[in-house]
Amino acid sequence: MIYRELGETGIAVSEVGFGGEHLEGKESAIVERTVHAALDAGINLFDVFMSEPNVRTNIGRGLAGRRDRAVVQGHFRAVWKDGQYGRTLDLAETKFFFQDLLDRLGTDYIDIGMIHMVDNKADFDAIFNGEIYRYVLEQKRKGVIRAIGLSSHISSIALEAVNRGLIDVLMFSLNPAYDLLHQEAIEELIQIDGTAFESAEIRGVSRARSELYRACDAKGVGIVVMKGLGAGLLLDAKRSPFGVAMTVPQCIHYALTRPAVSSIVVG
Repeated sequence: MIYRELGETGIAVSEVGFGGEHLEGKESAIVERTVHAALDAGINLFDVFMSEPNVRTNIGRGLAGRRDRAVVQGHFRAVWKDGQYGRTLDLAETKFFFQDLLDRLGTDYIDIGMIHMVDNKADFDAIFNGEIYRYVLEQKRKGVIRAIGLSSHISSIALEAVNRGLIDVLMFSLNPAYDLLHQEAIEELIQIDGTAFESAEIRGVSRARSELYRACDAKGVGIVVMKGLGAGLLLDAKRSPFGVAMTVPQCIHYALTRPAVSSIVVG
């Protein structure tokens, strides 16, 4: 495994990271074996955005005794209410579910405290001008988190956070198809849960996305890639906007050759 510095955080992460969403609903023993296999292969970056309680507990069991070998990327404002995953702008809920993450993982710190899925200006302003961001800053001052991150699918939102110096790490949806689509198509893909490229029109390399990557590189913000396989659509010739199937190594290679990218989380 090759490791890269995550921006200017001082944290070294494996080029291939671990996305855990597929572990929801799996038996504890399966989750533990999967986590152990990842660690044994040299993977150290574990993204745990999932708010479902059991998967958090089971990942915690898999990390037991090996927490020092893992870089955990945990998310603020991802909540579990009435048996459903959701996102919140409420500070009390944010605090409760972040503590729940610590407790279930059996740890007293999170390496990357990721502000979860900010995809519109209203949420951005409410979070970064309000109590939630102040709470995140407090956790960093206390050493409960080592770095502040933001996950987003929208380049203009991410760029504002980078240019204002609000974050250390960006988790961003990045793949060759997204980088060639106009922004309206990407927003539509998000709204329909990213299951089709039917309305997507390739117009050439996105200037906005290229500007974002260059800004991250210039300001020392490390990028962790999500959606690197386009939710699997890029691996299917019938559903890919390119009309041919890409391979997993091709998608990983593409992500790792973009400016400022430290790791691609594949799950």
